[in-house]
Amino acid sequence: MADELSRRSFFRRTVTIGGATLLVPFWLSGCEVVKETMDSLGIGGGGDKGKGKKKKTDDPDGDEGDGDGAKGKDGAGDGAGASADDGDKGKSKGKDKGKGKKGDKAAEENDVVFLNKGVLMEQAALMTYTAAAGLDFIKKDKAIMAVAGLFMSQHEAHRDALLAAIKELGGTAVDPKEAKPPEIPKEILDEKAKKAARKIAVLKFARSRELDAASNYFLASTEVLQTAPARKLATNILPVEAQHVAVYDMVLEAEKPVGAALFTDEV
Repeated sequence: MADELSRRSFFRRTVTIGGATLLVPFWLSGCEVVKETMDSLGIGGGGDKGKGKKKKTDDPDGDEGDGDGAKGKDGAGDGAGASADDGDKGKSKGKDKGKGKKGDKAAEENDVVFLNKGVLMEQAALMTYTAAAGLDFIKKDKAIMAVAGLFMSQHEAHRDALLAAIKELGGTAVDPKEAKPPEIPKEILDEKAKKAARKIAVLKFARSRELDAASNYFLASTEVLQTAPARKLATNILPVEAQHVAVYDMVLEAEKPVGAALFTDEV
């Protein structure tokens, strides 16, 4: 009952068009634009109904007849116009359809280019972790090795997913072996430096690589990629890369491991 009363209080006016009763919200029923539109259609309330009709005359050749004749001509003209419009729409639709196919192919080719770059980026990340794991002061740190192992498995999964997406789009995948190892900072390679300092340098370098990856996937998903499968994959990978960054921030005891509410503020 409460719902019915609420409904009645919301709809204060009804109008009938072509035998169908329409409900007009009370806040629109007093609107001048609505009144004028209803009056022009001859659907106003009460005495307004007759305003839109033409007064009948006794002269069969008078204005009323002319009006009907004009209406008939107009009707015929409308029909012809509709047919022409339909034809134009059909032609336009056919052209658009053709353009759509070409556009889809171009979009797929565009996305394959980025996905191949992603394959090389993920493979480079694997190479970076492998090289870091070979360092004596990293190898002996079980906590770091456990995290590195997890991150490596995820990067490997990313690479394989990218390769599968390229195949799905009908593209040619790049050979992961073509990936170039990143340039290692001198702070890591300096054997004269203290191991603690070198370890921090390794973690900071790994963080920078993860942030670069997250930034690339964010840019790809928001501006670069044009097909749904590619965008979905990029948006699935992005948060994982961002999580890697957050983990390194916590390990490095950053003041704010997650420094902003929006990813764009981070980069």
